[in-house]
Amino acid sequence: MDRYSIGAIIVGALVALAWWGMYRSWKRRSATSATMTTTTTRTGQSLAGTAITGSPMPGSPLPGNGDTLEFRVLYVATTPTEEPLTRLNLPGLGFRAKATVRVLHDLIEIAPAGEYPTTIGAASFLGVRSARVTIDRVVENDGLTAVDWVATNSTSGERSLVTSYFRIPNTRLRASLEATLEAFGAAHTTTVKEVAS
Repeated sequence: MDRYSIGAIIVGALVALAWWGMYRSWKRRSATSATMTTTTTRTGQSLAGTAITGSPMPGSPLPGNGDTLEFRVLYVATTPTEEPLTRLNLPGLGFRAKATVRVLHDLIEIAPAGEYPTTIGAASFLGVRSARVTIDRVVENDGLTAVDWVATNSTSGERSLVTSYFRIPNTRLRASLEATLEAFGAAHTTTVKEVAS
C-alpha cells in the first residue's frame, strides 16, 4: 500500500467520523425537541376560513372568525428565546423553507413548504419584534421578524419560551405582518399575560 492509499483511507475515516458526529447531534436535538408542541393541536389539514390574500394597514381590525390574513415569508428558524443561535428541531419547524403565515382571529398558523402547519393559539403568543441575527442568518438592522411564543413539552407539560424567525425582504410587507401580529397580541392581551406569568 502506497502513501496515497493510506492518506485516502485516513481522510475517508475522518469524513465518516464527522458525518457520524453530525448525525448523532441532529438525532439528539430532534429527540429533545420532538416532544415540544404548541398549546393548541397541530394537524395536517388546512384551517377552515376564507383566505384573504394581502394584509391590513397598521391599525386595521383583525379578521373576523371566518377570515384569514395570509403572508408569504421565508421561515428561517425557531430557537429558545434567550439563545438565538441554538436551533430547535420542533415538529414542522426544523428546516428553513418558504412558508405561509396565516393570522386568524384566535390563532396563528405557520406552514413551511412540505411540512405540517404549526398553530400558535392566542394564549401561547407572546409578541412580535424585529431582529437582526439568528441561526445561519445575519441581515440588515430589523431585517428579521421574530415571533415570541410558548411551546409546551407534550410529555412533561413544561413550557418553554421560543422564538420563530421570518425573513421578508419587502419592507412594506414585513411592516404589515408585524402590525397584524401586534394587533393580534393586543386583541388577546389578557390571555397572553396569564400564560407569561
